[in-house]
Amino acid sequence: MNYKSIGIHKTKNNYILILVISFITLCIPTKYCHSIELNINKNTNFEFGGWIAAEYNYNIDDSPYDLGLNSNASRVFVSGEHSISDSLKLYGKVEYGISYIEKQHKDVDFIERLMYIGISSHFGSVEIGRVWSPFYDIAMYSDTNFSFKDTASGAFFSPVSHIAGFGRSNNSIKYKTSFKLDTSKLFFSALIGDQKGDNVNSRVSINTNYGASIRYKYKGYQVGLAHQIANADGLSNYDDSINATIIGGMFNSDSFLIGGNYTIGKNNQYDMGLSGNLVNSKGIEGSIHFRFSKSYKVYTGYNKLTTKKDLYSTEFVNFGLLKNFNKKIAIYTEYRLDLGTTKTSLFFGDAVSVGLVYFISDYSHYF
Repeated sequence: MNYKSIGIHKTKNNYILILVISFITLCIPTKYCHSIELNINKNTNFEFGGWIAAEYNYNIDDSPYDLGLNSNASRVFVSGEHSISDSLKLYGKVEYGISYIEKQHKDVDFIERLMYIGISSHFGSVEIGRVWSPFYDIAMYSDTNFSFKDTASGAFFSPVSHIAGFGRSNNSIKYKTSFKLDTSKLFFSALIGDQKGDNVNSRVSINTNYGASIRYKYKGYQVGLAHQIANADGLSNYDDSINATIIGGMFNSDSFLIGGNYTIGKNNQYDMGLSGNLVNSKGIEGSIHFRFSKSYKVYTGYNKLTTKKDLYSTEFVNFGLLKNFNKKIAIYTEYRLDLGTTKTSLFFGDAVSVGLVYFISDYSHYF
């Protein structure tokens, strides 16, 4: 099950049409744009959900990676579950991203994000297919801003970590379980997958990948650690793998959220526009959100990624303001202040974005 996309031509008109149709069919009939749930019987149910967004991103320093109008990680999904007994449950999910970037291509793409089936019992859960990686269990601690994020954790940085399954992993078997410890909880997950057919460039191809994570949660606090490896052919210096270790934490309450992580990676960064080699990297990123009313919150983030000899680096802070009309619909603006990013980085230069997002499903950490 490889990473796939389906393109729809005719430029941005199709994306705008998708936004309008989605809003009319999903939001107008319901008060707050709730997800659509279908209960077949007391043991079987399905849900349709996701979020739809429209954002305009302008790079003040005329970066070649200026986005313009874009869909900002919009996605839709169908999930379902069937209870076989009180302790045994079958479940599954299919999720596609809606991708449109005006300044980079002229298609609206539907991109496979998740596609798995699973079974859960007292002994834990097993999922098979394209699943979330254990690495993302920790990387998600800093995945809370709207526009400028996810560069120093190594979960989604294209084309290395993303293709190697550090965010979502193809053809995988994932096991996860949890243990209650009085008033706290311990979570564990492990994965093995096959990324064959996915190439970083003309020289480097990915094979099997595997990893594990452990997290500890107490009330609103979480801390965790993960390590993930992807076997690869074609690496320089006779290396045979891409790997990374990440440690992070988060605190979340009704009015305040703080989260961050630190990553050390080997061969997990592509020095774009330079030697074309994969290099080692270190990254730190974090964010702070403060809600000062039911309708408004401000947030800020810091992101820094460095490589050996500073062939490629990213460093910026971002500041944002969000206005939510309810728990489903919000508008936001965000500013990225460049602190010394190399010119070949996707995040070079100061930039500003404004956007509208409505959540078909519940994504409470964004509020």
